[in-house]
Amino acid sequence: MSSAHTPLHVDFILTDVEPTDKKQVLEMLAEQAAKTDVLSKFKAKDLYKRLDQRESLGSTGFGDGVAIPHCAIDNLDDFVLGLMVTPRGVDFGSIDGNPVQLFFLIIGPTEQRNRHIKILSAISKIVRTPGAVDNLLRLKDRSKIEQLLKEHLTIREEKPDTEGYSLINTYIQKEEVFDEILELLSAEVEGSLTVIETQNAGEYLNRLPLFSSYWTEGSSTFNRLIQAVVPKSRCNDLIRQINLIEDTYADNPGILVTAQELMYASGSIDF
Repeated sequence: MSSAHTPLHVDFILTDVEPTDKKQVLEMLAEQAAKTDVLSKFKAKDLYKRLDQRESLGSTGFGDGVAIPHCAIDNLDDFVLGLMVTPRGVDFGSIDGNPVQLFFLIIGPTEQRNRHIKILSAISKIVRTPGAVDNLLRLKDRSKIEQLLKEHLTIREEKPDTEGYSLINTYIQKEEVFDEILELLSAEVEGSLTVIETQNAGEYLNRLPLFSSYWTEGSSTFNRLIQAVVPKSRCNDLIRQINLIEDTYADNPGILVTAQELMYASGSIDF
């Protein structure tokens, strides 16, 4: 499989705007999005409704002053990406309770779910980069903001694999890394991704009379298994990326990654 990292095109950048609340943020983003060629057939109020419906499922403000409002629409020709910078910040119901200053907008085709996830992952990755949010807030020139985004906001474009598939099993006991690893795999896997709740053997062995004196730990701990069917040519790179995440939390054990070549793989499942 051949692949390349493609810079994402940002359709509009709004700076020094001062929306007063969440509703006004979505209205301003919808109004600007409706001016793009891709969404020219849509009225701003209809785009607002779609963004607001997504927010009703849970705030897209994921903390650290950043939110990613997004929605999907049937039969769009392409994605629309936008950025709004609000120096004073807006209460957006973020998970950390802090005001949001950077709003990344994504509106894309319903049929391209995997690409949508890749874009979400790329944006979340750049804002987790130390200093990235501060740099975007500090820059006033739109061209410089656009250049910074082009340098860091990329997704991997790939051609279909013809060399078979591998199964990656990632066993996780560290709750703090689960979301990051799942996000990594979800951006790379076309549907064949499964999360399984598991338990330590001690959870069962301490109930057996023969083993009870050796397995006294009966409390439940965090245990999950992520299974991903991936193209064989992507296997080593994904394992490397998982290991980089693991290295960040290397003080104690809690992650085990195994991989095996599949003799046969057909179809996919939703996750």
